[in-house]
Formats: sequence, structure tokens, C-alpha cells
Amino acid sequence: DQVVEVVSVAAVPFSDLLDEFGVPHYLKIDIEGADAACINPLSPRRRPNYVSFEMGDDAIKLATHLHEAGYSQFKIISQATFLALEQHKQLLFRAGRKMNRILKRNPTHLVRDNWSFRYLHSSGPMAEATSGDWQSFESMLSDWSSLIDKKAYDIGGWFDLHAKSGS
Repeated sequence: DQVVEVVSVAAVPFSDLLDEFGVPHYLKIDIEGADAACINPLSPRRRPNYVSFEMGDDAIKLATHLHEAGYSQFKIISQATFLALEQHKQLLFRAGRKMNRILKRNPTHLVRDNWSFRYLHSSGPMAEATSGDWQSFESMLSDWSSLIDKKAYDIGGWFDLHAKSGS
């Protein structure tokens, strides 16, 4: 038999943490669908230089809030390849993924530039170390929306949205 014990933990709103400890340089959010709890308190006067979060059903709403808070540059990065969306979609890359699926190969170690990750589907590198060019809000939104609309396209797992403050 398995013993289950309930443990109560006091919650602290993210806005209180910002008030107490200040605004960080980089904010990586990965709290399984509760990202809004950290993104909504951000404002033009209280924002990190960089933010990233895992894109889910509320990605457009959260990205819009970031844009309104003063973020002007964005990248969509694959958690499987650590490539920017535009690179991830390239024909050669897609063909390679398909060949790996046919051959039932699944790499568990990825090396890119000066960093290495043992397992795929991790957060990957931060901000400026990510691949691809920074996009405008409108361009990023268009890319993401068209990808979501193409239900037949295999987007290959989860993506992170990286945002860079305008100042």
C-alpha cells in the first residue's frame, strides 16, 4: 500500500516576490499552464529584460500582454530541437525528422554551438543564445497563428516563446 500525505504550502503571489526581491534580468516560466500568474503582473514599469514561457492554449493572450507591457521582439523556439520556428519548419529538417521516425531513432543528446543538453524537450538556451532572428510581435503572431491553423502540420512537440524588452 502506498501512503499519501497532504502537505499544505503557503502560496506567495508573484507580484509580492517582485516587490520583495526586485525584477530579474531574465524570467523563465514553466509552471504547467499557470504561466499567467507570472506574466500578468508584468507591466511597462516592472518587467524583466527577457521572458520565456511554454506556449499553450493561452499563448496568444499571454504574448499580447507581454507586448502591451513593452516587449517588442519575440522568438518561438522548439523544445525538441532548440531551433527557431522558421528553422524548425525548413524542408530538410522536416525530412530528417521523418526519417528518424521511420528508422525509430530518437536522439537523447543534442549539442549546439557551445552548449549541450542531455535530454530533448528541455528549456534550452536563454534569450540571446537561442537560434533565429528576433521577430516583431505581429510577425511572431502571424507565424504562430498560421501554424496552429494548419492542423495537418506536425509541429513536433512543444515550443517556448522568448520575449525581449524594447528598452
